[in-house]
Amino acid sequence: MRPSDSTSAGPIPRLIAWEVTRQCPLRCRHCRASATGEKSISELSTAECFKLLDNVASFAKPIIILTGGEPMTRDDIYDIAAYGTQLGLRMVMAPCGLYIPAETVKKIQASGIRRISLSIDG
Repeated sequence: MRPSDSTSAGPIPRLIAWEVTRQCPLRCRHCRASATGEKSISELSTAECFKLLDNVASFAKPIIILTGGEPMTRDDIYDIAAYGTQLGLRMVMAPCGLYIPAETVKKIQASGIRRISLSIDG
C-alpha cells in the first residue's frame, strides 16, 4: 500500500461494490445478493443514497460499482449515478443485461457511467 492510500483512520478504498437493490427478475444460483422479485424494505431511498455518496466522496474518490440484484430496477439509478459522477466518483454499473435497449444506453452515458459489467451467467 502506498502512503497516499491510507489516512490516520485506515486504508482508503479504491473500489466499492454497492448492492443498491436485491430486486432482480433472475434467480441466478451464483448471486451473492440473494435476489428477490420485490423491492426490499431496507433499500435506501434516493436521499439516503446521495448521503452515502457524499460520505464516501468526503474521504476518497473510489470506483463505485452499482450492482445488486439488478440495479436498473431502481427508478432513481441514473440520478444516483449522475450524483456520484458530479462528486468526482467513477461510477460503474453491473446489470444483468435484460434492460439495455438503445435508449437505456443513452441514459447510462448521460448519467456519467463509463463502464458496465455484464454477467454471462444470468
